[in-house]
Amino acid sequence: MFFSSFMSILKTAIISPGRITPNKLKEHNDFFIKLSNDITKKQKTSYEIIGHGSSSFRYYPMGINCKGLVYGNGFLNKNTPALDIIDLIKTSISVDPSISIELDVHYPPKNHYIKKKFPNNGAYILHNIPKWEKPYMKKDTVLNYFNKNTIKNVVDFFVRNEYYHKSKVYIELKLNKECFDIHNFEEHCKEQSYNLAQELKQYTLYRREDNENWLCITSFSPLALKIFRDTLPNDFKNHFDYVLIAGYTGSWIKSKLAQLKGFVPRFDSKIISFIIQSEWIDTIWFSAQGIPQYKKIFNEIIQKRKELDIIKKINFSFSTYQKTPRKMVNLMHKNRTEKLNAEIRSFMFDLDYKKEFVNRQI
Repeated sequence: MFFSSFMSILKTAIISPGRITPNKLKEHNDFFIKLSNDITKKQKTSYEIIGHGSSSFRYYPMGINCKGLVYGNGFLNKNTPALDIIDLIKTSISVDPSISIELDVHYPPKNHYIKKKFPNNGAYILHNIPKWEKPYMKKDTVLNYFNKNTIKNVVDFFVRNEYYHKSKVYIELKLNKECFDIHNFEEHCKEQSYNLAQELKQYTLYRREDNENWLCITSFSPLALKIFRDTLPNDFKNHFDYVLIAGYTGSWIKSKLAQLKGFVPRFDSKIISFIIQSEWIDTIWFSAQGIPQYKKIFNEIIQKRKELDIIKKINFSFSTYQKTPRKMVNLMHKNRTEKLNAEIRSFMFDLDYKKEFVNRQI
C-alpha cells in the first residue's frame, strides 16, 4: 500500500506532470497554440496534435517484468497490464479523430525463439528495448501480446478504417547505444531500419486528400533515418516524413536525467552538422527541458541550411508533458526576446484515463 502510494506521488510529481485527461484536451490545445505562437515568428491558428504512446500514458506497453507481464505506465508500477494498441487507437480516435498516433518498434534478433514461432511478424510495439535474452521473453503472456501488437496488425487496422485521412502515425525506431555513432554504425542497427522500410513501403499507396504524408519515421539516431530512406526505391523516398528527435545539451547531471527511460544521445556538433547537410529531414522533435537554448541552436541550423542553398524548410515539434502548463511557459521562454525562425509543426501530449474509459469507447 505504501509503495503504491509512493509511486502515485512520484509519477504525479516527476513522470509526466503535464499529462491531461480527455475532457481537458481542448483547454490544453488552446494553451499550447498560444504558447507555440509566442515562441515562433510563424503564426498559426491550429497545430497537429500527437498522442504520446498511442495517446495513453497509463496503458501503452512500456516494458516486460520478470513474471512475463507486459506492463503499462500505471500507478501499480510494473504491475499495470498494458492494453492492446488497437484498443488504444480506437480510444484516441473517439476522443478526437485528428489526434496523431506515436509508436515505438523493435525487431527481435534473427535467432530468437519468437522469430521461430512467428516468422512473419516483423516489428513489435513496446516502449523500452526488450531484453530479448531473458527467459521470461518466451512466456506465453509475452508471446501472445507481441503476436497481437505487431506494426503490421496496427497499420493494417489504421488503413482499413481510413484513419489516415485525419490522423498520422509516428513510428520511432528504438536503438541501442552503439547505434548512434555516426562513424561506427553496427550491422544489426542497419537491419532495423531496412526491415522497417520493407514493412512500411506498401502503405504509401494510401494517400490523404491534402496529399500530406501520414507515415512519419522518427528516431534519436540520424543514421537510422538515413538508412531507412536510402533503402527505399526512389519512388517511395518522399512518401514518408523524417523526424529527428533531439537529445540533450548541457551537464553530466542533465545526461543522467535524459537516460531515465533509455539511451538518449547528446545533441552535439556531429548531429547538428548532419541536420544542416541533410536536405530531406522534415522535422526536429525536441524538449525544452533537454535543450533550454533551443531557439538559438535551431536558428543557427536554419541559417546554415540557407547558406547551403537548401530550399526545403525544416520545422519543429515539442512535447508538453514534462512540466505543468505554467512551468512549461517558463521553460519555453528562456529567452523571450528571441523567436524561433521556423514553423512549429505540432506538439505531443500525454493523455491519461482509466480502463473503464477505454471499455466505453471500444
